[in-house]
Amino acid sequence: MSAVAAGVLTAALGVGLSVVVLVIFRRLAPDTGPVRRFLSANAFTVYVIHPAILVGLALMLRDVAAPAIAKFGVLLLLAVPACWLLAAVVRTIPGVKKIM
Repeated sequence: MSAVAAGVLTAALGVGLSVVVLVIFRRLAPDTGPVRRFLSANAFTVYVIHPAILVGLALMLRDVAAPAIAKFGVLLLLAVPACWLLAAVVRTIPGVKKIM
């Protein structure tokens, strides 16, 4: 298999899995509650700010002597709430809510 074909298949798989996840979540949670409204309102801001948060936290964990999977777990537990909370704080800045 050529590299081009592998790239196309990988992209198609990524898009397909994304669609499947969206359909599953739509069926499992069709109504909107307060948590879902919060997540929805802040999703784009999280998308914009998450790289800085992930890199910052990963740099803080780089000297920790632990297996990579353990560092990943710690990073996951720290980054997910940090991203959503910081997104909510950022959106309280006047004018930002209109943009994000």
